[in-house]
Amino acid sequence: DLNRCWDHPLRLAHPSVYYLKKKLQELTSNGKQIFVYCDLHGHSKLLNSFMYACREVSSGTLSSWTKVRLLPRVFAKKCHFFDFHQCIFKVLPEKANTARAIIWKEFKVSDSFTFESSMFAYTIGEEIIQFTEREYISIGEYLITALNDYSKLLKELESDMVYHKDGMKPGRLAELTGTPAADALKLEIREDREEEKKKRKEREEEIKIANEPNSTYSSTRGQTNCKALSYKKKQSYILCNQPKELRSQV
Repeated sequence: DLNRCWDHPLRLAHPSVYYLKKKLQELTSNGKQIFVYCDLHGHSKLLNSFMYACREVSSGTLSSWTKVRLLPRVFAKKCHFFDFHQCIFKVLPEKANTARAIIWKEFKVSDSFTFESSMFAYTIGEEIIQFTEREYISIGEYLITALNDYSKLLKELESDMVYHKDGMKPGRLAELTGTPAADALKLEIREDREEEKKKRKEREEEIKIANEPNSTYSSTRGQTNCKALSYKKKQSYILCNQPKELRSQV
């Protein structure tokens, strides 16, 4: 597994990892800083898109909890294929030699992620929808725009951290990044279903009331049906109480 050998990759056995890590070492030794490292993967079991991140900030002034969640939150607001609630912000022992863990630990890159996308489908509410090629491409487009937005928000948060002495106002992260697109879509679907359920119940009540013999239902249809029904009952009563010779005339 090429994502389990990042601690000591071998040139012949793991050439892609070996030369990529060597290139990163050259860049950082020349004073370059790695802004974000994101390893793109396809997941064979889980649905949706999500990220694995590291628990703490390697350096800097931002609090650990805020910093490692900022980019995933920014991305989640843009992309409804991405489920922020599936993200994991820690390094398990069996993941210690993965790219994100080594880049975080050896290169001191706080924003070191494994980005996972299902190789099958994503969910909208209870519905499972198979990914299309265009949707996979759009995930990459969302990621690029999220990185741009993230770089701007990072400066704003750094100012906040200085002002609040390395603290963070309650709800500030959610205020800056907004509601994840997947959550907003689920809420919209739930509200639509509740509205449809309410309308269906109202229609059922209308039909039920309109079909009651002595209904005083106030709607136009209800009044018409009830009046017609009352008129027939009245006519029937009159006929039954008329002398036989008058009934035939009626």
